[in-house]
Amino acid sequence: MTSLLDVAIERSVLSLQTLDQRLAGLVIAGDQQINKMRFSIEDRAIHLIATQQPIAGDLRFIVATLMVVSEIERMGDYAAGIAKVTQLHEGRRLLKPLVDVPEMARLVREMLREAVDAFLQRNEHTAERVAFQDDEGSVLLQGERAVALLDDRDLERYADRADELLPIRRAEVEARFGFVSDPQK
Repeated sequence: MTSLLDVAIERSVLSLQTLDQRLAGLVIAGDQQINKMRFSIEDRAIHLIATQQPIAGDLRFIVATLMVVSEIERMGDYAAGIAKVTQLHEGRRLLKPLVDVPEMARLVREMLREAVDAFLQRNEHTAERVAFQDDEGSVLLQGERAVALLDDRDLERYADRADELLPIRRAEVEARFGFVSDPQK
């Protein structure tokens, strides 16, 4: 699911840079696959809860996973939204070339990979690094506010969503998911 999202982010921004209608269409169609994966994972998680009755850490991990797949699916919607902006351009040139947006997309893709890795490995140090990158991405985006028809908040939301894939502070990690940084606990 994360790999599909990574490709969708890359393709959505590339479709906007090049105003490639075909590529935009692929991103929009691919969003349906991400949506289906979310619902499949949710169904499996609910089935697991109902049939296995997990407790404590296992249950918290399943619930956290449900939250993560929801965030990833929402990010897929953002990619589709950017692709729809490409379609709205109908071949008209951008008012100015995208300079910071591709860099923001690269940063977001990196954050996504690191956030998912941090979640799966329960690594709070990586989580903190992702949070720092979210701030960096917000600064980068300030230079692209005038891009015609681009709701650039979608790119900023990507970073925010990647940030949401995992808790930032140790207290949030422990309270929200029951994770601890010391594996002996």
